[in-house]
Amino acid sequence: MYLTIKTIHLSLLSLSFIIFFSRGIMMLLKNPFYRHQIFRFIPPLVDTLLMVTGITLMIITEQYPTTQAWLTVKLTALVVYIVLGVIALNRIDNRRIQSISFIAALTTLFFMVSVAMTHQPLGIFSVLFS
Repeated sequence: MYLTIKTIHLSLLSLSFIIFFSRGIMMLLKNPFYRHQIFRFIPPLVDTLLMVTGITLMIITEQYPTTQAWLTVKLTALVVYIVLGVIALNRIDNRRIQSISFIAALTTLFFMVSVAMTHQPLGIFSVLFS
């Protein structure tokens, strides 16, 4: 069960990344398709399923944000990623702010992945402080 849910979770993460990255590139290239109606339905669906599988994994492994520092950091970074993604793709028509938010969102996403992979609150930076 665990391995199946984890595989689904990682597949959804990959799909979510591909959608976000593609939309961000379209935004940077000034292609208006990044605001197409399909993106009002598909990304929220994928991201909701991603959250459901993440919560399921948390329950299966009995690792909770209140007891696991790395998970607290990962979920905090998730909130930052969501806010930056909304700024980059939905709320502001200032290309500079959108571009900075997009790059910051991608950086936050990569940090989140490193936290998840290492199970360390500093993620990839944990090697610098060990």
